[in-house]
Amino acid sequence: MSELPELWEMAPLQAIVPDPQQDIVDGPFGSNLKASEYRDDGVPIIRLQNVSRNRFVEKNTKYISPAKAEELDRHNFRAGDIAITKLGAPLGKAAIIPERLKHGVIVADIVRVRVRDEYADRRFLTYAINSPD
Repeated sequence: MSELPELWEMAPLQAIVPDPQQDIVDGPFGSNLKASEYRDDGVPIIRLQNVSRNRFVEKNTKYISPAKAEELDRHNFRAGDIAITKLGAPLGKAAIIPERLKHGVIVADIVRVRVRDEYADRRFLTYAINSPD
């Protein structure tokens, strides 16, 4: 990365969230959420095709039952969280989850980052994750 402005510093993600164990979470192990459990209504899930660079793609949304979502609660998301792909090309695309999706569950190929405003600007962070550097 080129030189940072004065008073800025480079930091790993875990340094800008209050609780890295809870604020940076990956999706459930593959066998814990199977495509056969997807439904046309219920609790929304975020999959690879929903995350583009700096843009959340709301198409072909799938859902799981509320009971399954409760079982996978550790892998939850809320509106405003950042979803990052950990599979596919290019790797590491990031997008902010829109307000319309109040809560749901991420799949195994996604990492969810929950950033509080007092720690970092999530829009800037999303652009930084998507930058070539």
